[in-house]
Amino acid sequence: MRAVLRSSAVYALVVLRSSGLVALLVLLAVPAAAQQARAQAVGLRILVTHASSSPGPIDPSALELHRQLQRDFRYQSLRVLEQRRMQLGMDEIGKLKLPNGRWVRVRPLNRAGERLLMAVEVEGSLNTDLRLRNHRRVSIGSHRYKGGTLVITFEPDF
Repeated sequence: MRAVLRSSAVYALVVLRSSGLVALLVLLAVPAAAQQARAQAVGLRILVTHASSSPGPIDPSALELHRQLQRDFRYQSLRVLEQRRMQLGMDEIGKLKLPNGRWVRVRPLNRAGERLLMAVEVEGSLNTDLRLRNHRRVSIGSHRYKGGTLVITFEPDF
């Protein structure tokens, strides 16, 4: 009986040591996984502007965007309605409510070198995947809004 107890105690000690080792390895792996997830995180700047054919000013905070858009869009005034920065992991969904009550949802899918594949949904008008270059803007015209058009601009930063 004593031999059985001794072997059970040894077995229990081995199990406890193994469990402790597994727990230690898990604790060490969690920060590594979190660090890898942070390394894959994508910074994303979203700019919502109102482009209108009515005469008016170009918002000073949209001058750089204006230089990009004036060749492709016809408008006389451009006003920034919202700016948002998001930090998203792969497959994490970011949301932004537009001034017209509809939602924009973005989800980074894959990052390869200086390019990002991102799913974009603009509620009621667009559901697509975009390939974006790092620090390069992509603008899409969205819904009609107050005599003009909402323009949503995406700029990744990773």
